[in-house]
Amino acid sequence: TFAIPDVTNEDLLGAGQGIVTLIWTESTSTRWAEFMLFIVVIAQMFCTIASVTSASRMMFAFSRDRAVPGHQLWRRVSKADRVPIYTVWAICVLSFALMIPTIWNAFVGYAVGTQISVIGLYIAFILPVILRVKAGDSFQQGAWNLGRWYKLVDWAAIIWVAFIAIAFILPFASTGIPGNEGFTWDFFNYTGVLVGIAFILFGGWYILSARKWFKGPIVQGTEEELEEIERGYETPKGPAATTSPAS
Repeated sequence: TFAIPDVTNEDLLGAGQGIVTLIWTESTSTRWAEFMLFIVVIAQMFCTIASVTSASRMMFAFSRDRAVPGHQLWRRVSKADRVPIYTVWAICVLSFALMIPTIWNAFVGYAVGTQISVIGLYIAFILPVILRVKAGDSFQQGAWNLGRWYKLVDWAAIIWVAFIAIAFILPFASTGIPGNEGFTWDFFNYTGVLVGIAFILFGGWYILSARKWFKGPIVQGTEEELEEIERGYETPKGPAATTSPAS
């Protein structure tokens, strides 16, 4: 924050290389800005790998529990690589589709993509906390717990997530920016719209169908079950045996 140069709104809006790169260039030099940008690119590459890995694992787990439409396809695992190939590609395609609006508006499209990711993570993190507060004294605590302080910590987390979720769906710009007087679709933050659509789709899927038959994760852990699963992933013989459904 202290490194942000004194620039006008026109400079920021006209920064073809991006606002962050403009700040780096003005505060240091072009060479240092390029070096720091290189570090960011490498970090984003590793972040992408980690995100695809975690997202595909979750989608595979939900598909194994038959809680995702089309689970018969998504829970199939490659016998050769022991990887849910279809799930990995589905996550990659959906992530790419989320960023398609950047073709028309790079600033808004990129911002919305990152904000949806942040809100989604926060919601996923806070749901167990809400359930813990709801359970109250009936909750069976583990060896490590917050004791009687859990209420204070949990409510602080809930309030923070509610605040940050609202902050990330606020408009990108006010009405005082030159060339952007009044409402304009160029700076419309459609993060809230997409998050709302996700709630409608997933909530509707649960209310109309899943709640009638979904009873929780399918537990597999006996020696016999594990041996049966392992036999399904033996070295394939021939091109016909490329994938196998998870047991």
